[in-house]
Amino acid sequence: MTYQEQSTQNGAGRELFEHLIGYISKLEQSAEHGAHHVHVILLFDAKWAKTLDRKRLLTADRWMRLTNGLGNVFDCHEPACEARLRSSGRWSLDPVLDSDPVQFEKLRAYVIRYFAKDDGQMVCVKPREKSRMLTKGPKASLCLDVGRRAH
Repeated sequence: MTYQEQSTQNGAGRELFEHLIGYISKLEQSAEHGAHHVHVILLFDAKWAKTLDRKRLLTADRWMRLTNGLGNVFDCHEPACEARLRSSGRWSLDPVLDSDPVQFEKLRAYVIRYFAKDDGQMVCVKPREKSRMLTKGPKASLCLDVGRRAH
């Protein structure tokens, strides 16, 4: 049984992963302290996930439980961060509704820029020889194909 299958067995996990159509994650290592950290984008079907507030709360709670309270959660949907990004013209995380090509392109460019950057935090040594530092979920291609709809 995969982690996601195990996570969706209980009510909170089921609610968190409901309408999830994919994810992208990247493992990085702090240049200053050498600590590993993970960047994750969860992609939900915007037609069904009407509000992200509950999903944000469930995500932060799950991460704190997985890290035994040692993990931090940064959420760019926090009002101050979102306002700063919007005022600078860099906000890209509005829902892509009805295959809107303009919003899709903003999201695509953001994902590429965010996950391909090298700001001195690349992993120096892989945990295992075949470890992947950049991964995506099995359904991520559905939301990265503007012509298709995920159901």
